[in-house]
Amino acid sequence: MNEAMCQLFGYPREQAIGKSLLEFAPIEMHDRIRERLASGIEGRFETPALRADGSRIILDVFAKQINYQGKPMRMIATRDITEQRQMEGSLRESEERMRAIVEGTPHLFFYTQDADANTTYVSQQLNKSQGTKPIFG
Repeated sequence: MNEAMCQLFGYPREQAIGKSLLEFAPIEMHDRIRERLASGIEGRFETPALRADGSRIILDVFAKQINYQGKPMRMIATRDITEQRQMEGSLRESEERMRAIVEGTPHLFFYTQDADANTTYVSQQLNKSQGTKPIFG
């Protein structure tokens, strides 16, 4: 485990070395992790993880089987995407609130366009008044 991983998980290097991969994962993920390890599945996936203080983070993981000094090893690269996922969730909630406001206001005619002036959204009220089909981006 390198220094960046120690910082990510909040462990001093001395405590992190020798820990099982399962010790960094929530208990509900243990069976899935065992299955992935046993099958040798390679590739990219997202998974929750536990820091030393017990807080949860979301990791983008890339796993690959390699040979190192003649021995099969699993190389794992991770990236903390917790903040990114939280921002995406906040954006989704904001979009849902805006859509509820726009769709719930009977006399509001609303549409959006992208940078190329293509219409990406038209409110139901505008569609009704113009007799057009719904457009949702």
